[in-house]
Amino acid sequence: MAGNGIDDDANGFVDDVHGWDFVDGDAVPQDGFGHGTHVAGIIGAVGNNLQGVTGVAWEVSLMILRVQDDRGAGSTAAVLAALDYATRMRRDHGVSIVATNNSWDAPAGYSGVMESRIRALGEAGIMFVSAAGNQGSDVETTPRYPGGYDLANVINVAAASPGGDLARLSNWGSTRVDLAAPGTLVVSTWPGGGTGTLSGTSMAAPHVSGAIALLATARPGMTVDAMRAALLGSTRPIASHAGRTATGGMLDVRGALAAVGAGPPWTRGEPDAGAATGSVPGASSAVAQTPGLPLADALAADRLAL
Repeated sequence: MAGNGIDDDANGFVDDVHGWDFVDGDAVPQDGFGHGTHVAGIIGAVGNNLQGVTGVAWEVSLMILRVQDDRGAGSTAAVLAALDYATRMRRDHGVSIVATNNSWDAPAGYSGVMESRIRALGEAGIMFVSAAGNQGSDVETTPRYPGGYDLANVINVAAASPGGDLARLSNWGSTRVDLAAPGTLVVSTWPGGGTGTLSGTSMAAPHVSGAIALLATARPGMTVDAMRAALLGSTRPIASHAGRTATGGMLDVRGALAAVGAGPPWTRGEPDAGAATGSVPGASSAVAQTPGLPLADALAADRLAL
């Protein structure tokens, strides 16, 4: 029961109806920076309502996992705790989280502990969608993390310009970056109401996370491998992407749905009685869910140093 001061589900967190603030250690994960709110809107802002902007998966709710402060700074410890929370909520408490969206950068490089946490997500059936980074460089020989972890559940996303070419700021890599998605001058939700315009691979990754929400709605129970195959096997080829991403193409949501034998109109499952739903206005990070299918952990900012 929300607001009763009791850990009703015995998960170690009191009143975590909307998620958890891993910065302040409380159940009020409010965004004072803006980046996560923008990412969350890309995943799931409702369209066709004469308000604001349109996200990818309109019927998501948000589980907020805040890992950055109001200046956009965060810590490895906060991210590790948030990923562990997502894993345990699915594995131990039956919340059907299908993906975490990770729009953050780890300039410190490889971490065995981080890799193990991401692997645990995959073992629980959770995708890990990562922003490829905004250094405008080839990450083939010098990987950037977290997208550089070579795990089946990791999808590493480059940013594309409105014309379809890779954005100049976007990292690329012929095997280490999987596909591209829109990431330039993206208009999305902003704390306090209204909208903001941002560019970066942080904006590209949540397009993929939103696509995963739609796939999971259309085909509940998809495995990590099946989800990866549907997304990467259906990209729209872009000539200028050849040799710069593993697929050489752009996210194609309709194509991904068709790859699993679905498409509009598709049926959707009933809400999971054990899943927390709702939203926190302006929250900075989110695990979004389709009805009964929590989705994406939108963690932190491009400039977050871990």
